[in-house]
Amino acid sequence: MIYDLIIVGGGMSGISVGHHFRDKNILILEKGSLLSGATGHNAGFVIFGFGEHYAKTVSRLGHNRAHEIQNLHLKNHSMIQELARNFYRKVGSFTVSYYETEFHNVKQSYELLKSDGFHVDWIDSVDCGLKNPSAGILNHHDGVIDSAQFWNFLAAD
Repeated sequence: MIYDLIIVGGGMSGISVGHHFRDKNILILEKGSLLSGATGHNAGFVIFGFGEHYAKTVSRLGHNRAHEIQNLHLKNHSMIQELARNFYRKVGSFTVSYYETEFHNVKQSYELLKSDGFHVDWIDSVDCGLKNPSAGILNHHDGVIDSAQFWNFLAAD
């Protein structure tokens, strides 16, 4: 048989490509079962940003570029939320500093995010499982997705 597209790997990337080209004749090659690797075992967090404190991203890439990237991530969140429907929940996330030296970076990140118009709040004290209550950023944009159900749903399409 001749295929329009052969995809190696049945994880998040492979299934996404397959879903995008679902009108074509495709073959997905996977050494195990679909989602048997990292995609099927992740926690399903949908977090906007680079996974580093926003202040660090601003310092590294400049304020305009960091802001542009945050907005791009929010656009992607909307697309994921629309596509995932029943498998996505917007629950927010909480960023705390583990070390005192990190506190200033978290606080500066909050101030930059807030001034850039992102929906974040500063919480002065919350019991988050650390030795002492912590202050940090409550980010209302973030969510979670049931990865296995979502990717199986896309793979079935």
